[in-house]
Amino acid sequence: RGKICDISHIGIKFSSDKLYSNGSIVHLGLLLPNFGPMSDITGKVVRCEQKDNVEFYTAVEYRADYYLQSLIKAYIKAMKSSNSL
Repeated sequence: RGKICDISHIGIKFSSDKLYSNGSIVHLGLLLPNFGPMSDITGKVVRCEQKDNVEFYTAVEYRADYYLQSLIKAYIKAMKSSNSL
């Protein structure tokens, strides 16, 4: 489990209590407000940095198809138009 810090159509940054190795492949499931769950997202860890003794920031680049990228773009656009981002 983690908390989204930043999201785009090409990747995501999240905080969690787990350390990931750079270059490792991860499988994500996202729960986006007002959009519901998105599962089976595969990506590559491009950076994982320790924030404090128990929390890490992890940046993941999606290995996404056009459909996933379109959904995330729509989510970002909706959040910007509602001033939630």
